[in-house]
Amino acid sequence: MKVQRKITGAVNLFLTAAALFFSVSSVADIRDAELCPRNFNVKIKEFTLSDSAGGKIEIQIYSNEKIIFSAEEQVQPEKKGAFSVNKEFNFAYTPGDSLKVQLIRKGRLFNKTLLSRTSSSADAVNEIFSSSLENNGNAISFETFYPQGLYRIKIDKSFMADKDFIAAGGVPETNKYEKVGKLILDTGDGTKQYLKEKISDKVQQRIRIRGNGKIILDSISLRKLSGQSADWDLVFEIDWKPGDNIEVLFSDYDFLTSDDIIFSKSSNTETSISIFNGVLRGGSENKSFISFRILSVKSAE
Repeated sequence: MKVQRKITGAVNLFLTAAALFFSVSSVADIRDAELCPRNFNVKIKEFTLSDSAGGKIEIQIYSNEKIIFSAEEQVQPEKKGAFSVNKEFNFAYTPGDSLKVQLIRKGRLFNKTLLSRTSSSADAVNEIFSSSLENNGNAISFETFYPQGLYRIKIDKSFMADKDFIAAGGVPETNKYEKVGKLILDTGDGTKQYLKEKISDKVQQRIRIRGNGKIILDSISLRKLSGQSADWDLVFEIDWKPGDNIEVLFSDYDFLTSDDIIFSKSSNTETSISIFNGVLRGGSENKSFISFRILSVKSAE
């Protein structure tokens, strides 16, 4: 009996470990997707000086302590207040990156830092570039924007959460072992243990993109990927202008009947293209996702 209990315990331990491994793997998939780089365009609107010393003013932008943009403006002495800049730059940002802005008055012998702000939080882009930064009357203001033009978008990864995957007819990673009738232990008291083997997935993922009602991409014609998670490495282009309607449809493809819809999302705002700048979530518990990346944009002339 002790031997039988040890065997039973070992089998249960194996199955528990397997379920835990796949659960951790699913969480890792989501984290990996959320840590993909995102692309941002930033406009420097103006800076404000609290004194009338004038001089050469330099704006410095850093990412992870490396300078990614700088601009110099000459201010005449006896003038203070707001000065228009209207310069733009683009950069790739991954959550966790450190962003820093400095406003510096340059001198012959030494420089004076008028303003310095740093953030490494998950919301660093908004903290730094979506409002006016101020220090003792010195200030600088930015705004993030999406220019009209031809965008190259990459689909990195997609994932169906357990409930959505089951509804589509799949067996999620945490339950991917089922009885196949091979008895490996019978304790004699009605308790039986069966060897559990991995079974195949039946769900075929499909992603469709529409722009103003026109099909831009249908993944089923390009790539057929099955399972609960999928690595796409798929690139498409979309010609976009502010206010365009963008639709994303994520489903389980079915050749004979209608697809099982995991989620559909749309946007027709002035920044609707931002739907492709990161992780798009949906499904019954908002845990399924598609991970997008803006690779580049060719601005309209």
